[in-house]
Amino acid sequence: MSELEMTLWSGVNYSAWLRAPQPEGDAQEEKVRACGYAVQSLQPILRAAEREGIDYCFEVVNRFEQFLFNTAQEAVAFAEAVGSPRAKVHLDTYHMNIEEDNTCAAICFAGVSGRLGHFHAGESNRRVPGVGAANLDWRAIGRALRQAGYAGAVVMEPFVLTTAFNAKRTRVWRDLSHGATLQQLVCDAQTGGRFLRGILEE
Repeated sequence: MSELEMTLWSGVNYSAWLRAPQPEGDAQEEKVRACGYAVQSLQPILRAAEREGIDYCFEVVNRFEQFLFNTAQEAVAFAEAVGSPRAKVHLDTYHMNIEEDNTCAAICFAGVSGRLGHFHAGESNRRVPGVGAANLDWRAIGRALRQAGYAGAVVMEPFVLTTAFNAKRTRVWRDLSHGATLQQLVCDAQTGGRFLRGILEE
């Protein structure tokens, strides 16, 4: 990464994606145990990240995709347990819409803690922001990012095609693009980019 001048690594990089507790046993006990193993294994990785100047961002996903942590508060606690200034939190509006009581408060909490390292923007059904109807209050989200002092990238991560590589694992069972051509998909991405830039600059 340092040879490629990359400064940020993010995603479900602390455990297996789509991991759930074992059917037998106590799920909370397993969560505590698994978090302990994850923290222990990540500490030498974060020392390498510090040497290379790379932020290592833990993506907070919903309960159907991981069980170690699902909210900004849990993720910040996890990052602090890892004990590195390069241990950061990666928030995603799609997952936050499912898990957080207050999305904007969660963004501000992560920002004030100094742990907000990366941000994904997607509608509540994973469509492109600013294309069609919106369930999320994007202007409030923009204000929260500014209040949090977030100056990093805001990345769209839409999942709209049943034919995409990860369609089954991301549970895309219907065409959310409404039959869009490749040209229209590109146009939607451009529209979303303009929309997000607008709310961030207000």
